[in-house]
Amino acid sequence: RSPIPVFVLPGDNDWNDCDDPEDAWDKWTEVFDRYDERHWDHDLDVVRHSNRTENFSFVAGGTLFVGLNIVGGRVHSGSEWDSRHRDNLEWTLSLIESRPDDVGAVVIMAHASPWLEG
Repeated sequence: RSPIPVFVLPGDNDWNDCDDPEDAWDKWTEVFDRYDERHWDHDLDVVRHSNRTENFSFVAGGTLFVGLNIVGGRVHSGSEWDSRHRDNLEWTLSLIESRPDDVGAVVIMAHASPWLEG
């Protein structure tokens, strides 16, 4: 067991590229959602997206860390894909804008590139 909290982000092979992505997402959330809360008693002030609890953020050492559900692979639903990416962008911008005085850097973590090719 790690002596420090572990945060887990979804990847496309965890759910998006599976034969049954809905079932795989249910399993991912059962095992990994809020992983840090369920396995560590830590004092990080973790903020989670209200509708996408797999997304998390916290500030440590003057750095804002943001974990986002951005995966590659198949697009099963264009509207879900667009909505998730829009939510990610809006939430990330709101986090940055809400901490102008105590954050000097931002680290954004995700499984895949946030940019769409083409």
